Amino acid sequence: MTREAADNEHGAAMRPKIDFYVLSPESGRKAQSVVIKLCEKALQQGLPVLISCDDAEQLSAVRFALWHEDPVAYLPHWCEGDADMSAPIGLHTGSAEPWLAHCTKGLWLPAPSQSLAANWQQAMRIAEVVTQAPQSLAASRQRYRLYRAAGCEPETHSL
Repeated sequence: MTREAADNEHGAAMRPKIDFYVLSPESGRKAQSVVIKLCEKALQQGLPVLISCDDAEQLSAVRFALWHEDPVAYLPHWCEGDADMSAPIGLHTGSAEPWLAHCTKGLWLPAPSQSLAANWQQAMRIAEVVTQAPQSLAASRQRYRLYRAAGCEPETHSL
């Protein structure tokens, strides 16, 4: 019996499914492109998405990509401070803790170099996009260890 099945059988909350998408320098893939693909896949599955950004510059770049990555498909989204937060994709900077309720039945993409939010287990799914930047690698490795210590089994995908 899987750990998740045992949790459900005993009434405990299910642990999030966690995936690490590790970009190699040779792949030529950009983290933003992977984030957009993950958003598209989540929307196809009917899941809301929360994207945590390190700063306003990164938020602006991700927002631009949501508008322009695919010339025929706009990905509906909101940003912290918007009056209407009904779109399925949300973007914010700073701590994810106040925003994680948005993805209790969805996908959370943590900011590359931030610490793990204390309430990270509220997310149904977590996708970490890992670049080879030293700060991103260090934060991702630390979060990987924390997920494992909490009993989760993260999966790693090399891209």
